[in-house]
Amino acid sequence: MTSVKRSECIDDITLHEAIKRVINEYGSTTVEEITLRVNEYGLYERKDKKPIPKNQIRARIRKYPHLFIIEDGKVYLNDKNKILSIEAFVGGYFGSSYQVSIDLENNTATYKKLEDGYEIINDREFMIEYAKIEKFRSELESIRILKWEKEYFAPVLDGTSWSVIIKTADGQFESRGSNAFPRNWNRFCSSIEKIIMSEFR
Repeated sequence: MTSVKRSECIDDITLHEAIKRVINEYGSTTVEEITLRVNEYGLYERKDKKPIPKNQIRARIRKYPHLFIIEDGKVYLNDKNKILSIEAFVGGYFGSSYQVSIDLENNTATYKKLEDGYEIINDREFMIEYAKIEKFRSELESIRILKWEKEYFAPVLDGTSWSVIIKTADGQFESRGSNAFPRNWNRFCSSIEKIIMSEFR
């Protein structure tokens, strides 16, 4: 089996993404084996350049129970929470609005920009590179988007409304709001803009 070196990986890979890569390649395995592979192939680099200790790997796995499951001394991916697709909208009747749909399994996306009265002025479909899809999925996992509340609302007329619909292997998650946003909203918008190379705000 050909192992993935850091030079072949996504830039700025997170530790939990490095752990996922080991499990994807070698299957369910022990924390010790994950630690060995992460260090051997340089999948994650600490600021002090020292090897990743086993306790840091174990702590990260426990911090992300929505991504990992530990059973009988082995670590498994929690596939039921794997994000398969996402639809997102932000805007209002007056001014600019944006609508995005991304299929993370087939690496495809659609993007629409709308102006006053929801008139479509930009409508395109495109493919996305696999590496960018994986980076995007990792960013969504990092902001714990599946932990957002169902609704965020502030009593303001007009303004900005938004919605997010996510399909996972276990079902569908929805969150929406008007003039109120989850804590990681700006980071979410930035992640969308990076993968579609267009405005979403």
